Amino acid sequence: MVNLTIRRAEIRQIDEIVELFGAVCDALAAAPAVSTGWRRGMYPTREHVVADVADGTLFAAESDCKIVGVATFDGNIPESYSDFAWRVDAADGDVLTVHRLAVHPEFRGLSVARALLDHAETHARTLGKRAIRFDTYHKNVAAAMLYTSCGYTHVDTGDIRVDPTFGLFEFKLFEKSLD
Repeated sequence: MVNLTIRRAEIRQIDEIVELFGAVCDALAAAPAVSTGWRRGMYPTREHVVADVADGTLFAAESDCKIVGVATFDGNIPESYSDFAWRVDAADGDVLTVHRLAVHPEFRGLSVARALLDHAETHARTLGKRAIRFDTYHKNVAAAMLYTSCGYTHVDTGDIRVDPTFGLFEFKLFEKSLD
């Protein structure tokens, strides 16, 4: 594990975060057996980063003043989530959703993603949330294993109606109760 500081991302960090997403997309493209559906310039985009920073929902994990991982924690629940039977009976306002969790390829395997998920739990509890929910592309086996090892439950697998131009239709949905 690496020494990390996790805090809200700032406007001055937008370019660095966009580059982190680019490095992640490049690493994924070089390893087709690992699939998230992310593509440089298509998803995640600079617009996602700018909006998340402006909303104060993007968190950055830093090591030695370098951003090594990021994730967005917010209450923006995809409409399609209502199609699934979640285990925690919680109103939308009682749920924190994790989006765009990413770790720079040079820092994979150093518990950065685990630290970001721990931070999501702390943040959610501070906000009085009852559950954390998120999804990952069904072929993203490494992420699914991580989420399970962090105490998240795989609730279902299905179509969350992502833009069809991506050609992604099956996603694994995860949830953790904070009660």
